[in-house]
Amino acid sequence: MASPNAIVRWLRRSSALFLVALVACGDGDGTTADTTVADDTATLSDVDVAPDTVDIVEVDDTADVSRDVGPTAFDVTVTVGGAPLADAAVVFHDAQGAVLSEAVTDASGVASGMIPTDGMVTTLYERYASERFLVTLTHLDPLTGGAAVDYPAGLARSVPVAPSTLTVTAPALEEQALFRVGNFCEQVYGWDPAALDALPVFDGCVTAAGTQEVFAFAQSGGLNPEPLAYQLVEDVAGDATAAQVASWRTDFSTLAVEVTSAAPFDDQVAVRVGVAPAAAMPGASDQVDLADTTLFDPVGVRTASFPVPDGMRGRLRLAVIGRSRATASVGERSSARAELLPAEEAAPSLRVGGDESDLLPLIDALSGDFTTPARPAVDWSASLTADWCAAEIAWQPAAGGHDQWLLVLPSDATGRAQWPELPASQAALTPTGARLQAMTCRDWSTIDGYRDYLARGPVDYFSYGGVPSPARATTRVSTASPAE
Repeated sequence: MASPNAIVRWLRRSSALFLVALVACGDGDGTTADTTVADDTATLSDVDVAPDTVDIVEVDDTADVSRDVGPTAFDVTVTVGGAPLADAAVVFHDAQGAVLSEAVTDASGVASGMIPTDGMVTTLYERYASERFLVTLTHLDPLTGGAAVDYPAGLARSVPVAPSTLTVTAPALEEQALFRVGNFCEQVYGWDPAALDALPVFDGCVTAAGTQEVFAFAQSGGLNPEPLAYQLVEDVAGDATAAQVASWRTDFSTLAVEVTSAAPFDDQVAVRVGVAPAAAMPGASDQVDLADTTLFDPVGVRTASFPVPDGMRGRLRLAVIGRSRATASVGERSSARAELLPAEEAAPSLRVGGDESDLLPLIDALSGDFTTPARPAVDWSASLTADWCAAEIAWQPAAGGHDQWLLVLPSDATGRAQWPELPASQAALTPTGARLQAMTCRDWSTIDGYRDYLARGPVDYFSYGGVPSPARATTRVSTASPAE
């Protein structure tokens, strides 16, 4: 679309040429005026016209204008942890969920079909014969040309990186301590740092550079453990069988987090500080908690204090989670925010309730409708703006196993949403006996709205712990379970 300045230039040029043409036609007495061709660069200043006689129309070329079109070519790219998924079934639907066509992804994970404005696309990932995952993207704009579905690496058909385990040892401390070591995918605990269980090493634990990071943490025992020592071991080879923590660091300082809380978090507010990987490793968990504080009946201003390992400040993530009790219209709800702490000392201050909350608002109501088993529906309401939302159903098919299906929506698509129909070729996936698990809305600082989300397609299965967020992104999530 032309910019406002371009529109104005066109109007000025057209007005000037029109006036010059009028003069060239004569003055009505039979005489002919000078017919010299005007310079097409003429502007309003070149002719004697009052500026207020020309209407200048400003056009917003940044507006997200709805484009209602019929069936248009559309590509879907299906990946698992960023790796192409070949031979995956893809179904293309119209805006009401009726089947238009079927396709199968090629070696690059791409399938092609046709959809109209607000059409849908459903992808099927058969992890194992007894475990299948479906994702339906809704409210699609066919003129964008395509969308992506990226199943989390944690759902990959896990093939451990040989030799599949990593044994981490560390020196003992003078006092008794509980030791834990981890590689950001898994962690193990023990009282003897020289005889800890081996860490399993899956594909998702290893970066693109073929390395992994290992952390070690020691804390006192008892009901109120205190941190004693820590260490971070970087650039451990992805196929290494052993890693050694050569020495411990004991430089801790206190991080004070001021939390201002108000309704609707009537249950509790939890504040956690944990270790986050330095790079966004596929499959890596959001964080491994080092310390946490739970504020019950969290009204007013409260301060949560944490001992922080100074040498890991650039790897620490602060998470705040507010929870609310179930009501007649919705089950348990929570809203959380996680952000990477800066390397320098800081004392964050967060509002977790009220009109100026740093957290996403809670989902107001949620229920499922399964009166038509083949076409379940979800009814929900919320007043929030997020990059994307997803409703999840799950069921056990007659042949056994476990199936799950996500319906992905923009955050303003509240009200009723219905899962699309499946073709006869996928009749075995009819969600008979399904239950609504949750509605989850996510907002990442690295994604700019629903259209940007569709171009990247991270999949969020709530019952699997949610999609790992980028390590250095600020993430917010609002989740609700249905009313009982």
